[in-house]
Amino acid sequence: MSDLSTVVDHLVDVSTSTDDVDAVVAAMEYLEASGNAEVTPEELAEMFQQALSHSDSRSLLYSMEQANIVTDEGLDRERLDIASGAAKTAVATGRRPENDVVVNVPQGDNPDIGKSLGSLVVRLVELIASAQEEILILNPFFTEQAFGNVVRPVVNALDRGVTVTLVTRYLTYGSDEDSREFVREVSSERQALGGELELYEYINPEEESTATIHTKMTIVDRERAYLGTANLTHRGLHDNLEVGVIFRDDTVSQFVNFADELRESRYLHRVELRDDEFVRV
Repeated sequence: MSDLSTVVDHLVDVSTSTDDVDAVVAAMEYLEASGNAEVTPEELAEMFQQALSHSDSRSLLYSMEQANIVTDEGLDRERLDIASGAAKTAVATGRRPENDVVVNVPQGDNPDIGKSLGSLVVRLVELIASAQEEILILNPFFTEQAFGNVVRPVVNALDRGVTVTLVTRYLTYGSDEDSREFVREVSSERQALGGELELYEYINPEEESTATIHTKMTIVDRERAYLGTANLTHRGLHDNLEVGVIFRDDTVSQFVNFADELRESRYLHRVELRDDEFVRV
């Protein structure tokens, strides 16, 4: 799905009628006409007297920026009209795409490859930013270079009171210091802001076995999920050819059941950060 279609999705998410879509468009146009150099989520939410949450406003504006509707020169009215028209059709008919293929194509490759599909990093960040209650991230590798893409939306979620669970490898063992630094960063932010962060590593407790996690999956609010090939690393989110799917249909319940069953695994170990060192508890 294109980035323009992502805007359609967010407009549908915050609308119960075509009038609601028109109201969002009118609010954007009013804020621009008022001379605001930059429309903020707080200003947009205030226009609706908090009926539109700051989280929804933030996700909507972010998607509009990525789709070049909100630019440094102002609103692109033509692209806004296209997105709002499609959103009104979806709201009126009750039909919308449930699952979206997302991709990352290396910058040096043909720019037309995957152009009709959504950006993997943009859609994954939007998925995390949409969380209201809980986020579960299963991922084997993290790097410090991915901090800007992933840590900030996770930290913002913790600040909103969202419970975040990370399941990975190489916290109490191994030589992957990048992953440990990534998790330390999230943990230190959590200590400053509050919020509930649960850490786990998945590894066979038998020393002679190397069975461990290689899953790349994120589940949000037990209703939406991402499953794909990309690690949450700079290479996975920027340099490599990667593909994934954002799920919103009944498939998500199967992922949720799997995640619930995983909590009973003897390979799953709860981990805490104590005095800057990771220990199993």
